[in-house]
Formats: sequence, C-alpha cells, structure tokens
Amino acid sequence: MDIHSGLGRLPAELIRQIIGDLAEEEPSSRRELTQEPSVHVLHNDTKGLKNLSLTCRTLRFLTFKPLFRYLRVGIKAFSADATLGKSAEPNLEPLRNLSRFIEHELSDKILGLAIFFPVQCSLGQHHLADFVSKLGDFVLEMNPEIFTLIGPPKLLGDMMDLTVDETDEWAFGRKVHVISMRQASELADAATISKQTTPPTSIAHLRPWHDVSINEGSCLSAYSTYEYHTKTTPSILHTHSGWQWSRLLAATLPFLRHLDYVSIFPLPDHIGELGNVILSCPRLATLSTQFTPAHNARGNILEDRARVGKANISDVWMETMASYRVLAKQIWTYGHILPLLKWTCRDKKIEFDDLVRPILRGWEMRELCVWERVWKNFADAESSTSPDSP
Repeated sequence: MDIHSGLGRLPAELIRQIIGDLAEEEPSSRRELTQEPSVHVLHNDTKGLKNLSLTCRTLRFLTFKPLFRYLRVGIKAFSADATLGKSAEPNLEPLRNLSRFIEHELSDKILGLAIFFPVQCSLGQHHLADFVSKLGDFVLEMNPEIFTLIGPPKLLGDMMDLTVDETDEWAFGRKVHVISMRQASELADAATISKQTTPPTSIAHLRPWHDVSINEGSCLSAYSTYEYHTKTTPSILHTHSGWQWSRLLAATLPFLRHLDYVSIFPLPDHIGELGNVILSCPRLATLSTQFTPAHNARGNILEDRARVGKANISDVWMETMASYRVLAKQIWTYGHILPLLKWTCRDKKIEFDDLVRPILRGWEMRELCVWERVWKNFADAESSTSPDSP
C-alpha cells in the first residue's frame, strides 16, 4: 500500500487517533486480574493494529511502539515427565530471545512485560539463581512500568526467595497464580534508581514496586476434602516461615502503596496470613479485595458440578463471609500502627458493608463496598469498645 493513497490521505492527527484507538490501553495481564488465572493473560487486542502495521513501511514505523508496548512471553515446559503431569524444567529460550529487544534498543518502548509459566514448570535449585539473575538483567534493562509473572505458586515463591508450603496442594489442585507489580512513573526513571552491585535473589528486588496485585484463583476444590478448614493454601502469602514475608517487604517493598488481592472462596486462616502481610507494609495506603467470582467471570463455577464436587455450598459462603470478618478485625485491631486509609471490596454479591460495619469503628462507608478511615490518629480508639464486644 502506498501511504500517499487511501489511508495516507488522512490528516496525520487522524492517523494517530486511529492507531491510538487500535492500541491496547492496558495489558491483558492487568485486565484479567479479576478472573481466574489462565493462559488468557497472554491474549491481546492488537490484531487490528498488527494488520495496519503490515500495509506499508510508514504505518509500520508509526505502529511499532504501540505494538510492542506490552510484551507477553509464554514459557513451555520440556521434560520426559511433563506429559505425565510431573514437574518439568521450563524451556527458557523465549526469555533469551528478549535480548533481541535490548540489542536493537527497543527496551524503552516496552511498558509492560508478562511471563507465563505452565503449571508443570519448576526450577531446580541449580537453575534458580541463574534464572533469577538473567530475569533481573532483562527487567533492569527494559525497565517496564508493569511486570507480571503467571505460574505455579512454588515457582513464584522460588523467584521471590520464599519457600511456599505445598503440604496440601493436592486439595487445591495444581494451578497457576498471578503476581503483577507496577512502579510509579516517576520512579521508573532508571536514573533515579541506584545500580545494583549484586545479583538479585528475588524479583521483588528489581524495582521500587508501589502497586502489587496477587491473584490466587479459586479454593473451591478444597471444600470437597475432609476437614477442609485445616488445609493450608499453597500461596506466596503462606510460607513455611512466616517471618519471610515481613523480611522481604521491609527490605524490598518500602515503596508499596497499594495491594490488590484476589482469592475465590478462600479459607479464613489463609486470609489471616493476608492480614499479616498488610501489617508488614509500612506505607500501604489502599487495599482492594475480591473473594467471589468476578461479575463478568467466564462461567459460574458454582454451577460446574465437576468443580463443586462434594463441597457444601453453604460452607463455601460461610467461610467467605468469615474471611472478611477476620480481615476486618485485623485491620481494626492494629489500626493504630497501620497507614491504611482505604479498603475497596469488589464483591457485590455479598453484603460486605453489613459484615464490616460492626467491626470497622473509626471507618466510614464512602460508597457501596468502599470504606475509608476517618480516624487520622487512633487516640479515640482507646476509648472505643472492641469489635468483639456486644
């Protein structure tokens, strides 16, 4: 196609508007954060933009930056045991190909980087340090505003220098979790960040992440097991050593201001671990939670007999309500040392406001499922009764 005919006759401002309309406003790895984690995070909406880029050199040049704004990399497992459902070493060749972007000075065009590991993937101890070091080099060079990892909880834990407790993984099913980290644009300037002199041992070390989103998928399958309430959720929040998160957050996430957490039908004990994480964040100002399927979820898991199994649906809802009470009590009890100012709940299917209203004294509902702290200091809290009081 000749740029001087057809589309090329349009004013430059209109061409830029068309390209902007075809480009992704945010990566699918962020749009899919309210859904159960799956390979869908690698899907994008740039087909129209790709087709436009193939029409001529000029449009290829104009569409190049928005085309590679959000980069997605799918890692495949390879091993003789992979087909048997056992753990397999990941094929890291796609990651190595990222060096092409660095070599051709394309890294400044990448705003988001998402890497997907299938559920069979695991990193042997001899590969872990080397992998985290290489991944760190890529991220430091590209300096993406958004960095997302999708993979089995143990693998994510290994990359964050955490030892995930997999004792009861069988009860929850093998699945992938998501951790997505964003750095503030003013902090994304590499010139403002001191160069690291030692290889990172955790992906949390790489950048001053101020916004972290965690999606742990559904816990529904655990409700079909005997004494489900005693099961330990495989999660980067629930490690063999609880002190690990406090150490990690204090040392590597001092910029963290917002936490978004998704766990569908969680167990209250696990949400207690989430509360402990919140207590370890010295600057955390806002919290968003989701404990039920998104309103636009792909299918209703409670109508899927295979997934419900032997679970008692009334137990599922009872534990979900109890989870919110546990978290609300932790926030109220330790409010005098928490910087938290705002809590948003995306669960419109439950009476969240009625659940937390008797507990969150010193907080006010600003709108449906949005609560803000009104006590700037907690001097008044000393004279307030406990949320457990009648």
